[in-house]
Amino acid sequence: MKRLSILIILAVVVTACKSLIDASRVETYDEIITEVLNELLPNLEIGKTGKVNVNGIEIWYELIPTSQEKPKGTIVLVEGLTATAIRWGSFFYEPLLAEGFNVLRFDNRDVGNSTWI
Repeated sequence: MKRLSILIILAVVVTACKSLIDASRVETYDEIITEVLNELLPNLEIGKTGKVNVNGIEIWYELIPTSQEKPKGTIVLVEGLTATAIRWGSFFYEPLLAEGFNVLRFDNRDVGNSTWI
């Protein structure tokens, strides 16, 4: 009985809150949402991308080559367990590219474009 009373009170509160929202605000919010959803996203992938399949798990990677004629090597950027490779932004990898290093970044399993288990 107590649980039913709480549910009824919640339903009344939600209904009351909905009636407080001005219809013109809802329209404005809808316009903002539409505008944001239609915006072009910046291209965060600039190198060669692909997936490596190991034991049924696909790991997404991106190789960003240096513009120098003879690369000094390749630096692998390893992100933490909960973040995608895109967090290694241009502010971090561009100086590496300028120094003549290729950059390889990837998504760990269960993150971004890699296999989720």
